[in-house]
Amino acid sequence: MKYLIIGSEGFLGKALSRVLSSSQGDILLKADLALEDKKAKNEYQIDLKDTSKLVSLCETERPDVIFNLAGIFNSPSPVELFTANCFAPVAFLEAAAGLNCKLILIGSAAEYGATRKGKKISEDFALNPLSDYGISKACQSFMAMRFAKSNKSPQVVIARLFNMIGSGMHSSLFLGGFARQVVDIEKGLVSSSVIKTGNLESYRDLLPVKAVAECLKELAIYGEHAEVYNICSSRPVKIGDVLQQLLKLARKKISFEVDPAKFKANDIPWSVGENKKISRFKKIDFTDVQLKAAIRETLDWYRGA
Repeated sequence: MKYLIIGSEGFLGKALSRVLSSSQGDILLKADLALEDKKAKNEYQIDLKDTSKLVSLCETERPDVIFNLAGIFNSPSPVELFTANCFAPVAFLEAAAGLNCKLILIGSAAEYGATRKGKKISEDFALNPLSDYGISKACQSFMAMRFAKSNKSPQVVIARLFNMIGSGMHSSLFLGGFARQVVDIEKGLVSSSVIKTGNLESYRDLLPVKAVAECLKELAIYGEHAEVYNICSSRPVKIGDVLQQLLKLARKKISFEVDPAKFKANDIPWSVGENKKISRFKKIDFTDVQLKAAIRETLDWYRGA
């Protein structure tokens, strides 16, 4: 099997590269603007927005599966956000029409918006995004599915991710932000030993980034054309409980303070997915032990960053 990862140098891209590289006989190609200009074998410095260069690469290398992981989570510019998360991926998809391969696009739980507490979100839930990020990803979903209904190739699969945690997690995400603050206090980089937090009462569906990468590999084999798959643990975890676990691992005594100024305008109190669809070919079992290990891994990565 020959794989191409677009956005190979991000949080998920690095985890997926490790998973795919572990299989003997497979070939892994990487494309990312962050790669050095002096390219190693099978590495290409390409911007997702450079549609013609990406299509040319695909026509030359003929990958069996393409993972489009490129995208951005936060941006002060809606144009930049929508370009990265919707317009550029769809432009590539349309330019690649007819290529004999499978294209896996990355969606987000943010596409679903707010749902009733206790209700697990399946793939057939109506999309009701509240944030610009969620709207940009929902836009990608609608346009990709429109393409898939009219074209048989490339095959299009959407992996709708919930919350990933683990080594390399960005500090703009809640656990990464907590871990960064803990490490700053441990290293004496700040005078206060109090962490400022936003809403700790929300529930999220967490999964280690390695487990997400393993699910993506299974989608490369079994994912069906024009289908969406939730990638999630199907288990609610309170954000406040994650913080408490993190503070137990701290090397100094650290307290926290809820700061209303850090509350998001469109905060979602409950976001927990149903994973029955992906579980048809990939069992997901996320225990308390694995959660604690992923929290520790995230913290240790920041200690060494």
